[in-house]
Amino acid sequence: MNMPLNDMPIEELIRTARSYATSMTPITTYTEIMHELINRIDALRVRGKVLVNENAVIKCMNDCLAEELRIHQPAGAEMHLIWKRCETPLTDDAIAALKAEAKSEALDEMAKTYRGLANEDDCSCNMKSSYNLTAERAENYAAYIRRQLHQGGESL
Repeated sequence: MNMPLNDMPIEELIRTARSYATSMTPITTYTEIMHELINRIDALRVRGKVLVNENAVIKCMNDCLAEELRIHQPAGAEMHLIWKRCETPLTDDAIAALKAEAKSEALDEMAKTYRGLANEDDCSCNMKSSYNLTAERAENYAAYIRRQLHQGGESL
């Protein structure tokens, strides 16, 4: 583990928990409980992502219906405004979190790529410095995004 648990992405936290659970003394009640908790958390995480995707589709359909209603309603009617006022703060937060999580994972991959380029034998000193600097910036921004996600911070 190279980062605090509260900064760790959920996938890495689940992998770490699985690793620790298998290193515990086998066939104990604690190990079984740990495995069951990990499996249930993982299943809930997957269900949550599916529900967020479904809600995003429903929101999109809602916006389309509101626009269609606005076009076809009698002059002066404001039915479409009721549809537009439909607020889904939990879905909005979940979608923002999924986007931020995807950004941080993409930044992690970018950092790995640039670290790999910097470590190639035929890489010049200037390019090595440039690659390492780019990787460091990507890692720092990914860590920032994770902190904002964990703190429930502003939209990223």
